[in-house]
Amino acid sequence: ESEVKDDSMDKFNHPRVRRGLILHELKARQVANPDAIQFVKPTSASSKDADLRSYENVQSPGLIDFLLTAWDQWDAMGPEGQDPFASMGTTSSGTPPLVPGNVPLPREPYQRPSKNVMGKVGYYCTDTCTPIFANLKEELLWDVAVMQQAIDHVRDYKTVYALATHPCHHAPQDSCGGYCYLNHAAVAVCKRQS
Repeated sequence: ESEVKDDSMDKFNHPRVRRGLILHELKARQVANPDAIQFVKPTSASSKDADLRSYENVQSPGLIDFLLTAWDQWDAMGPEGQDPFASMGTTSSGTPPLVPGNVPLPREPYQRPSKNVMGKVGYYCTDTCTPIFANLKEELLWDVAVMQQAIDHVRDYKTVYALATHPCHHAPQDSCGGYCYLNHAAVAVCKRQS
């Protein structure tokens, strides 16, 4: 229930609820056939493998830097520095999630990200609803740990399903959108090939 409450940044995207519903269904199937499904969860998101920098073979270093630092920059601006147009309204935690006020895609080769986080979010994000929020870095580290665990077990099992909080199908090399921040599938393929 707390995940449902924490998942209400907008009325369309609910990645934690989606993950919970999928887990619920898989657990129900496991009860019916205990040998068919085994759950493996990373013990920590702070291991050397749970590092967003490990995605730099697929994602741009600029995007990864942005995802690692954007919340702290936004939060440090405080209400007097935060443009309400670049926020997702108010929250109980104080600082509202950051969203772009505009999206300059497709980008021209001469364009560069702003030094200000409100400009950076417009540069790196492809829509006006994918938020940068307080727990994003922690959630992405867990997603990276889940993917690394799946990659490590792919030889041990016939099928491996990695259930990350944030999907990856809207995350090209240098941008994020659609609640997809990192392209886990592309990273998994690259790591599997190496």
